[in-house]
Amino acid sequence: MLARRLQAAALIAPPSCRALRRAVAPSARAFLPRTRSLATTTSTPLEPPHTLAVVGGGLSGLSSAFYFLNALSPAARQAAKVVLLEKETRFGGWCKSVPIPTKEDAATIKDRKDAALIFETGPRSIRPVGLQGWLTVELAHSLGLTPLLLTVPKSHPSAKNRYVYHPTSLTLLPSSLPTALSAAFTKPIIRSALPGILLEPFRPRSPLHDLPDGGDESVDSFFSRRFGVPLAENMISAMIHGIYSGDTRGLSMRAVFPGLWEAEREWGSVVRAGLFSGVARKYGKKGRKESPYRIEVGKQEEEMGRIKERLRGVEGGDELVKRMEGASVWGVKGGLETITDALRNWLVEQGVEVRSGSAGDVTAVEHINGHWTVATPTSTLSATHLITSNPLVLPSSLRPPPTPSTTVSVINLAFPLTTPALFPSGFGYLIPRSVVPSQNPHHALGVIFDSDVMPSLDSSSSNPNLALSKVSMLLGGAYWLPKGPPNPLPNNDTLVGWAMDTLRLHFPKTTFPEPTFTLTHTHKECIPQVPVGYENYLSTRIPLF
Repeated sequence: MLARRLQAAALIAPPSCRALRRAVAPSARAFLPRTRSLATTTSTPLEPPHTLAVVGGGLSGLSSAFYFLNALSPAARQAAKVVLLEKETRFGGWCKSVPIPTKEDAATIKDRKDAALIFETGPRSIRPVGLQGWLTVELAHSLGLTPLLLTVPKSHPSAKNRYVYHPTSLTLLPSSLPTALSAAFTKPIIRSALPGILLEPFRPRSPLHDLPDGGDESVDSFFSRRFGVPLAENMISAMIHGIYSGDTRGLSMRAVFPGLWEAEREWGSVVRAGLFSGVARKYGKKGRKESPYRIEVGKQEEEMGRIKERLRGVEGGDELVKRMEGASVWGVKGGLETITDALRNWLVEQGVEVRSGSAGDVTAVEHINGHWTVATPTSTLSATHLITSNPLVLPSSLRPPPTPSTTVSVINLAFPLTTPALFPSGFGYLIPRSVVPSQNPHHALGVIFDSDVMPSLDSSSSNPNLALSKVSMLLGGAYWLPKGPPNPLPNNDTLVGWAMDTLRLHFPKTTFPEPTFTLTHTHKECIPQVPVGYENYLSTRIPLF
């Protein structure tokens, strides 16, 4: 989930962009030509002297600076200057892990990882899947965080038990073929989707794939067309609420599910591709002509293998690879902000100049005579290279078209442990847009059972003197588009009240105690909603330098 959310980062570079591309985080490569698949640690992308300005001190900006420096030779690193600019006084962006003082440690918390209770207001886990997933594992290991890494095995209840709210109760989603067969006869929301799934292999391939630009459509249109409206409205809309806090009717299929889009293009059917593509590729047979996307996927799979080999070659790496291969998700003791803290500290140790607050608040960017001029209220910086996680700071001639972004309120709640438990064991539940307003009056997107998702993040549930059950509710998102969130934004008491109302509505047989601890945070315009056709626009219109 976190890797997908980072794909909004933008990078603009001078003529040496092919070499620089190898130095930046994959999450920041969206606007570069796909000439190389990955960084190496021995290449020298720039000949000194050069100045790189990185706009944005969240995970995208921090990791881009990290990969840039690691791709330089020692001599080039000594000569290159890197300046990191962040308009906030804290670094980390959406990664924010908040230690909550309790009677157990109120006077003794010296480090976030030692706190008995931590609330994650942003992302809280990372999937060790795909190239970005394994790059993040390698990054954490190279920062010395391996002793703090927490893994949740695929056999854990939070990995197997995921729910969808379908009035007026939670429906456990199938996690295996036997449970899928059983659910098809016993659970109405699954049964309603079954005919569409069975008919999918026999539905025609979309003519959109034959357009010169490769075509595109909304996520909702694709799943409704291929799998039927019930699955699109009840299952996929809930999934997108959880990943993008978005509306499937406005999101680009090619941007959100490129693999499924390519499966239909190559094989004419997602189901047929799932059944036969792996075997066909093994024996050198393929569907239609492979697209640049599919070729890039092959390169990424090769690079994942190289990452694992690199990890196995360092102390503790072999055990880490085994843990990650058996993990559903992973996190960090003390929260994911531990990663961004470690990145910032490492960059400072390497001599990166860090500017925050007004000194890092970029007000204007210009590209003149092959150089970038980056202005803040306190100074002007001249740079040969620019990485920005916020493309809106770019000159109008270079700026991609704006995309809407969702605003999400996160309500963290910690209840006393009870018998029976307040919540079922599992990851949490998502709420599809098909749920009527009377069953979701406050526009909740879903609820995460934090004590199950990352049980060792803190000692809040295992410490007998605390004995807490943590959950987080997400509100707003797609429901607040296009008009935007309420103005003024709801305050802490209002948000907690909305969360409690929603829980009582969804669990009518449960008597909820008052939460022992609460925390609320509203992330303004935090997740870009990539519209239909946006990637085609970028591939043909974004200028490169």
